[in-house]
Amino acid sequence: MTSVTNNNIIKLYKYESLLYFFLWTGAVLYSIYKVFLINTYFINYDDLYGDFAPGWTWIGRKQDVSDEEWRMWIPLIIKLIPWLFLHHIINHFIKISSNCMLLCFSYIFISLLFLYYSIGILGTLCALIHPSILYILTYKRSRSIIWMINNFLYKLAYCLYLPTLSLGPLILYYEFIDSVKKTSQSLKIADLRNFLFNVIRYIFWIFFANFFLHFLYFNAIQYHPEFVKSLDPWTLYGLGYCMGQFFLIKYVVVYGLTHTLCAIDNIKAPPQPKCVARIHLYSDMWKYFDQGLYKFLIRYIYVPLLKSNFNKLFASFLCFTFVFLWHGMQTNIFIWTFLNFIGLNVESLIKSTGKNKYYLSIRKKYLSETNARRFHCILTSPLLAMSVISNFYFFVGEEIGNIYIYRILHDTGYSTFTLLFFLYCCCQVSTDIKNWELQKYSKL
Repeated sequence: MTSVTNNNIIKLYKYESLLYFFLWTGAVLYSIYKVFLINTYFINYDDLYGDFAPGWTWIGRKQDVSDEEWRMWIPLIIKLIPWLFLHHIINHFIKISSNCMLLCFSYIFISLLFLYYSIGILGTLCALIHPSILYILTYKRSRSIIWMINNFLYKLAYCLYLPTLSLGPLILYYEFIDSVKKTSQSLKIADLRNFLFNVIRYIFWIFFANFFLHFLYFNAIQYHPEFVKSLDPWTLYGLGYCMGQFFLIKYVVVYGLTHTLCAIDNIKAPPQPKCVARIHLYSDMWKYFDQGLYKFLIRYIYVPLLKSNFNKLFASFLCFTFVFLWHGMQTNIFIWTFLNFIGLNVESLIKSTGKNKYYLSIRKKYLSETNARRFHCILTSPLLAMSVISNFYFFVGEEIGNIYIYRILHDTGYSTFTLLFFLYCCCQVSTDIKNWELQKYSKL
């Protein structure tokens, strides 16, 4: 049955929702299978750039190791383990004593030791001098020397906090300081159990990703754009799906482990990203992937501009300008931020139109609640396609991103319709999951 709850959660027929789920899941699995089939391209591949490693002996296949971030991050995480152990053991006892200054000094000292043994004295001095110069440049008001030293220690501890020092995510300064100042108690068995469970969970995702890199060579294929151009639509979009999911797994592992490590310190850190395969709105993608960056943009750019009587469009423009500067001033980053700026504001315009009295009267006259939901998912499908392709510019580069744009514009109408249909199914599945979450949290 269809139903509309009090908080405006619109449900479709049960079997219709199941149909969308199986169609979307089936399309994903088939497209991944198509990506697996193109591994024959690398059978006699002359691996000049070290894109492949021998792989696990019990699998008997070579492994795609061409992703530079994954190749650097995992050894870095392993290298951090003894230092993180030292960090947590020492700082746990300091935090129980409620000595904030000593705690900050310990954060700084252990991180500097790690940097010294990892990158040498010059790199360590750079890491120490950079925030020091920024502190001096931003210091304007006359305060006592004691206040200056205390405030400087807080800021330096924030910049050099070991769990987030190398890979993030971004923690807001006031949240970090509030967490540091809170009185801590001894760890309970439940805390250790949750810690171990989460660590095992993220280790599983590391092995899961490495396992599938023996069968799916989507990272190495990115360096062969001429071959990518020749792919049929199912394989091309399956390649895009695999790239997106691998990008997600990297940040699930890094941000998830960081969140777990910060929880032991009672530091409030952003959680891991939500699965991108179940998000269909631009706004949700930005809200739930890098939540630390999102909160920073809202708190320090978007809301202050609105309070200064600037309109939302200009505030959004400056947010994406900052994102462009933050991630690096390159052409592919510019295209990514520009497409996201356009897509997010088109979505905002559609939402505003959906609240218009004239539109609501027409919708009430001609569309049931369930048909209105179907109509909204139809409108969202092209935006979802634009969102996905814009992300290819970000994590693959300009050349591959251009190939996807070209194929969208020049493939047959049947191919484009098929893509939009399955994205429509994705929108419906995403809406069902979002509604389930709303119902779940409304009961808490």
